[in-house]
Amino acid sequence: MEVRLPTQIQVVIAKKEGEVILVGRKQPKQTAAATTIMPSDATRPKICENCFHTKFRYIVESDVCTRNISQNASILLLVFSKHENRNQRNALRRTWLSQAKGNVTYTFVFGKSTMEELNYNVADEQKIHYDILLIDFIESYRNLTLKTISAFRWAVQNCGHVNYVMKVDDDMWVNLEALQEMVTSPLGLSTNKLFGSCSMNARPFRDPTHKYYVPFSMYNESIYPPYCSGTGYLTNMALIKEVVNLSPNIPFFPLEDIYIALCLEHLGYKIHNIGEFHAYKVYPHPCLYRSHIVITSHGVTANELKMIWKANCKAQIRAWMDCSYHEVQLPASVPCEIRLDKMSSFQDCRDACEDCTAIKYNYSTGECHTYHQESCITQKSVNFIKRDCGQTQDVKSTPEPLLLRVKRPDSTVKPAKPLTLDNDDKSEIVLPSETPVDQTEKAPEIKVSLERINPGPSSSSQGEGKANDLSPKKLRDRVEEAMFSELCSLQEYTQMKAEVLRYHCVRFQEKDCSPQALYSKKDYLASLMFSYYDKNMDNTIVRDEIWEIWVTEPFQRMFASCTLMDMFRFENILDDEIQEGEFLKAFDLEPAAFEESFQEVPTLATVGNGLELRCGISPSSENSHIIWSRHNIDLETISFPGIAVFSDGTLYFESVGIHHIGNWTCYDKYRSGFKQVHTLQINIPPIVKVSPSSMMLPVSGVDIFLHCHVTGIPRPTIQWQFNDKVIPVRPDHYARIHENGTLIIKSSNYQRDSGAYKCQAKNVAGNSEDIAMVYIQKPNRTENHLYSKQSSRQETFFVFHQTGYSAYNPSGCYTKRQVHSSFGHLKYIPEELDAPIHLCDQRKDCNWGPSVNVQNKFLYIAQPTENRVVVIDAVQTMNPVEFVRTDLFPAKLYYVEHLDEVWVLCWNSDKNTGSKTIVVIKEASSDTRHSMVHTQPIGYKFDLVQDMFIPPTSELHQNMRYGYVVHSEQHNLFKIELESMRYTKSLDLESFACLPQEVAFIPLGGHILVKCKPTNGPSGPETTQILIDLITDTPVSNITLPGTPYVSPDSKHVVSVDKETGKVHIAKVKENGEISKMTEVTVSSKVSDVTFFPSKDGHGYNIVMTSQELPEIYSVQLNNGKITSLKGMGEPPKMTLNPFTPVSRSVVGGDVFSKYFATPSKDTLMILNGQDMYIDCQLSGLKNPDKVAYNVASVA
Repeated sequence: MEVRLPTQIQVVIAKKEGEVILVGRKQPKQTAAATTIMPSDATRPKICENCFHTKFRYIVESDVCTRNISQNASILLLVFSKHENRNQRNALRRTWLSQAKGNVTYTFVFGKSTMEELNYNVADEQKIHYDILLIDFIESYRNLTLKTISAFRWAVQNCGHVNYVMKVDDDMWVNLEALQEMVTSPLGLSTNKLFGSCSMNARPFRDPTHKYYVPFSMYNESIYPPYCSGTGYLTNMALIKEVVNLSPNIPFFPLEDIYIALCLEHLGYKIHNIGEFHAYKVYPHPCLYRSHIVITSHGVTANELKMIWKANCKAQIRAWMDCSYHEVQLPASVPCEIRLDKMSSFQDCRDACEDCTAIKYNYSTGECHTYHQESCITQKSVNFIKRDCGQTQDVKSTPEPLLLRVKRPDSTVKPAKPLTLDNDDKSEIVLPSETPVDQTEKAPEIKVSLERINPGPSSSSQGEGKANDLSPKKLRDRVEEAMFSELCSLQEYTQMKAEVLRYHCVRFQEKDCSPQALYSKKDYLASLMFSYYDKNMDNTIVRDEIWEIWVTEPFQRMFASCTLMDMFRFENILDDEIQEGEFLKAFDLEPAAFEESFQEVPTLATVGNGLELRCGISPSSENSHIIWSRHNIDLETISFPGIAVFSDGTLYFESVGIHHIGNWTCYDKYRSGFKQVHTLQINIPPIVKVSPSSMMLPVSGVDIFLHCHVTGIPRPTIQWQFNDKVIPVRPDHYARIHENGTLIIKSSNYQRDSGAYKCQAKNVAGNSEDIAMVYIQKPNRTENHLYSKQSSRQETFFVFHQTGYSAYNPSGCYTKRQVHSSFGHLKYIPEELDAPIHLCDQRKDCNWGPSVNVQNKFLYIAQPTENRVVVIDAVQTMNPVEFVRTDLFPAKLYYVEHLDEVWVLCWNSDKNTGSKTIVVIKEASSDTRHSMVHTQPIGYKFDLVQDMFIPPTSELHQNMRYGYVVHSEQHNLFKIELESMRYTKSLDLESFACLPQEVAFIPLGGHILVKCKPTNGPSGPETTQILIDLITDTPVSNITLPGTPYVSPDSKHVVSVDKETGKVHIAKVKENGEISKMTEVTVSSKVSDVTFFPSKDGHGYNIVMTSQELPEIYSVQLNNGKITSLKGMGEPPKMTLNPFTPVSRSVVGGDVFSKYFATPSKDTLMILNGQDMYIDCQLSGLKNPDKVAYNVASVA
């Protein structure tokens, strides 16, 4: 899904006197001031001014507290929801929220979505239910604190008459009946406490990859203050008012439950743990949820809410889950048989009393005393004495069977298997043999009728039965087994075991949890799991231990049908204990069980726009989170500008580009077996250029050629217009060739054809246009005796030789300028002069290095032996204007267009060693004095390198952020950020035995192709090429392929040329970034130089190569591999002794509209027509020409 994000995005960190305040437990109160920075943990930015000083506007405001029906409400529920959770909200309204009447009222609370459509949907929902509160800030997980304080402020302003406020998430079950009993009990609730599922001595997560990561700069204490889980807590309105009033003085903290705890600590208030509040998901048995044992439970789905709500459980619950308790105070006495344990809550202590007589729980220390004899509690102060539990309680059968709706993969339901009970077990659990299908839910039901026979004579015709001594716990186990025996199939059970192994592989922090690794280490993982599950270390795992793992780990969210309790059924375990051998055998799975499943999500975006990818997988638990990866690299472990993984599991692109094309995979951290693959395809709106932009003809009757070059993805369609009207189909007047890329105006007429010719291109991403102006003079004017067409395009080839350089016009075959080596009239005089200024040293021949064109304004060319770069005005005077001093022996130049910088590699010696340095000339296109700067020093000296590789300008206008550097005889590729000129990363290629030698950049799909130094193989020298992902720096593939890689300007082809053998390998880059081999051809000699030349049909490029040994030039069409050879092209220059000239015969092409390329021979510059492959001009009399440069200027 593609969105445009707001441009004003801020995050607030509290400051004092210019320093960041560390949120600490002992920090004094002070007012927070705002500043705008980007969060270090890649969380979603937040819109906030001065923390909570700004009162956010309520876009949609609920009136739940001002209606007549809510005037007497004493409990306000603030239900925090997300826009997309409408089904969940509807389920809440139909289930437990339907009881919110009279004494209870509620409202759903939202922040603003970045998708305007969702905001409108919520506004429409308000018109139906009148229970929506929409607040003007961006909805995200890291904005929960803003959401909480804003909701509290609204409650204070609008619901002041309400006594109690409960904050709760929309995936919670809340037992409103039990909640109301708690707040209306005689003891009541203290006004200075917060009630919920609370934690003590929790520690901040310092791992940057963790969902709840908190840096020391944000919180510098080692332990959080006591807090209650934000999933659901209760307090009174008086405390809410104090928190709202205090909030402007408490620095912002993104974890809202911790933030509330910080507020309470400043206020001196306490929290109180309530055992019936559960921050995790309680076992989803309907009757358990309807009991007073559960007031809240987290992670309950809409279907589970409906299932719980429809169950009739009033007569069943306490039969197997509860006992009667009475609080007493007894005199002290010496205890008899007592067990002492540490418990986190009174509820846990009470639950531990299965066969005890009394319990005593110390709330301060957590000590739980259980007394197993009545003599033990004589004169002893205890919390509760257990009474009337189990067999003494009468339970009547339910009039209606218990309904449990569970969706199955198939439409039929097999008969339930009968339960086998002990011979003396007279409890009857009746299961129907067939299950009707619910027509409304379209899902099968299982009906379970529980009937507990009281002790005494049996009513059966078989006569008297034995007394029923089935304990509540056994009865519960039988109920669970009866209800869930048919929910889990063998296939689902096997898959669950594989996922459990995968979960624990991650949980135990194993490095490799791939399917292959899981299969190889399954026994090892299972043994670790057995030790972990065996809580009392008695070498057996009992039902209670399995149940504890099922509850404490996130398995309930991960698995809909199966549970760990199914091990007793599927593994044929007859008793209630699992031995280690049985456990290991259960997890001895086949390789197929570990195979990952994928869901592909095609995603389309337009280049330059912001983009959010939302993962369709929910985290399996609060401790888990969504991981986004590319090429199996977790994106949170890397740093790439413009890409961030937000804490709510969203992958964010600040501005998408063609290097983002490809697969982006998301999955749950602990359940990586199912992955969602977002296949991102990027569209590029048309980019249109026409040539010439203007043209003046002195006569009529000649044919006019107008060229339109269009790039874009997908390929745009082209239409020509004349004076804003579509050009008609008239073959006698207009001809269109190259799929409308070229318009021919036949026998032009000054009255008919003068005007504006518009080339308009469009594709699904947009449309664009460019205009060419054509002026034809009226005939019979006396001043026009000769035909002289004037075009705005002025092409020039510069050739550099030992006596200076010359400039030539290719279309007219004439010399435009000659500059001798003695030239010294510079526009910018060097600041330090120790000799007269000359273009070259007058005592020897000119020595030239490589050159670069800077925006068709200047040529920068190196003079290695002069230790400088010469800047030449390429448009007006064509003279040198400046000498820029560099390090010794500058020998390689690159121009970075989007930074307007020339990067220079200096050898610092006349030999090719590993002691080179890099300097940069900034503002290269400016007509001003220039100087050089070095890249980032390493230690206290500048880095000495072997070579550098800078991305060239792409026709697709993709600005590349990074270049690469190699060091002598090292297997590393060092990544350098071009803007900051700093090293950011080292790519280790030692596993490929690769010494990097060349790097080619492939913007389409975001890759680089690294050529390694040839090594000796079994059949001779072998060259490896490695394809590396630009974003994750991960090797994607490698191949043994001779030659140097080149990438076409449109990024559509990758060509590898083996200059020694003349072999040419051609590969195509598809629009989805995939690279596929097309063809392989061979030319008849060694190759000297390679360049790309626009194809004749106007789409794509060909390559032109010069021969090292023969007077030949080769043209290879990339779309079909056809070779055209031109012979008799002049003797190639002899291999020069100049070490700074890597080729003997260079070749340089024009721009995309040019039909020329040029190459020097022994003493001649040859300019050829590259479209029709013939010599257009020969300019002789040059002394050893070896460097050629091209420039095209627009002349008004």
